[in-house]
Parts: sequence; C-alpha cells; structure tokens
Amino acid sequence: MSRDQYVTDYQAQLNTMVNGLVNGDIEITIPAGSVLPEGTVLNGITYNGNNRTLAADLTVTVKGLNGLHQLGYTAQDPLKAGGAFFVSKDGGPLTAGNIQISSDISADASNIASSMRTVTSGGTESVVKGNKDLAMLISQFNDTKINFGTVNAGALTGKGTVNDFFRSIVGQLGITTQEAQRQSDNSKIVVDQVDSRRQSVSGVSLDEEMANMIKFQHAYNAAARFMTTIDETLDKIINSMGTVGR
Repeated sequence: MSRDQYVTDYQAQLNTMVNGLVNGDIEITIPAGSVLPEGTVLNGITYNGNNRTLAADLTVTVKGLNGLHQLGYTAQDPLKAGGAFFVSKDGGPLTAGNIQISSDISADASNIASSMRTVTSGGTESVVKGNKDLAMLISQFNDTKINFGTVNAGALTGKGTVNDFFRSIVGQLGITTQEAQRQSDNSKIVVDQVDSRRQSVSGVSLDEEMANMIKFQHAYNAAARFMTTIDETLDKIINSMGTVGR
C-alpha cells in the first residue's frame, strides 16, 4: 500500500539523520597543541609517537560524533582515549529505533572524553583534566554541517546540519500530506459526479410518475368505455336484429 511505502521511506530518512549524526562525514578544526590518541588516522595520515602533538590548527574530516569523541581522552587514569559515544542496542546497523549511549558512558560518566591535551611526567603520560577543547568542539555540533550522503545516497539533504535535515523531512511530509489531500478531494468530486449521473438515470421522478399514472388512468377509462360500446353493439346485433319479419 502507498501508506506503508511512505512510512517505510520516512523511517529510512529518520535512520539516515541519526546515522549521519553519529557516523556521517564532518569537517572540524583541531586546535594547535592537541595531542591525538596513538594510532589515530586522519585524512590518510597515521599519528604515532612524537607527531601526535599538533604544531598548528588541523582541519580534518571525521566520522560524526563518534569519530569526534574518539579524538580526545577521558578523565580516567591511566590515559584512555574516548570510545564510541553512541551504539545500537542490538549490535546491528544504527537506526532511530535502536540508538543508545554506550554502556561504558552509561555506567560511568568519566568515560566521556572532553580533553585533547596530555602531559608526560616521569615517563608516564596522563590527561590534562581541566582541558575542554574536545568539549567545545562537541558543543558546536548543532551547527556543524554533516555529509548525510556518506551514510545514505538517497538522503533528503546531502550536506547540512541536523536541523536542516529534520526540516527537510517535515517539509517533505507536509508536501506529501497536501498532495494526498488534493487527490482525496479530486476523487470525492469524481465520485459525486458519477453518483449524480447515476441518480439522474435510475432515480424516480414523482412528477413524471404522477403524470404517467394520470395518462394510464385515462387510457384505462377509454379502453373500458370502448369495451362497453363493443359489448352494447354485439348485444344489439345478437338480440335485436334477429326479430325482423316476425
């Protein structure tokens, strides 16, 4: 049914919005002085050892909020890089119906990564807990443009903010609703016209029926008078004409 197809399509777009938020390509600028987690790969470059500390601002593309969260460090000791912020409940593809905060963060809020700075003392590297560079980047996420096409080629909005994508869904829903209402109104007009024509053919006109009844009544009376005249004529012929010459 068309209704079921529309529901399926809008569910797919909501899933795209959620998946784009979590895993869609976004462009960010990491501030100078940030220390990337060991083995981080950005724009095809792997950061290990001494080159983990950025000498200048670095503009890179990461995979959504999860990719951004994995660039920082939690408030825990020993040093621990951030993990996935959002996961699916059932382990399958991320959708609007199964998205949830990772169990590590749900169990302990200190697993949220907010710092992008570390310090080394006595050969041990630890997080700078007062740093909020990553928290600032995450706070700007509402205005960050996401490439939704990287998670679904059929996305309503190719590149835009989450609000842009949601407005696209609402706008498309409004257009679809308006079109459905227009088709419903047109169908009703057609049905009314067909019913009117049917009534004009099969319907009973009281005026016409009364006129026919009077006409048939007069015809019956005329036929009755005709039969009476014939009967009288036969009676006259049979009973009266046979007496001539007696």
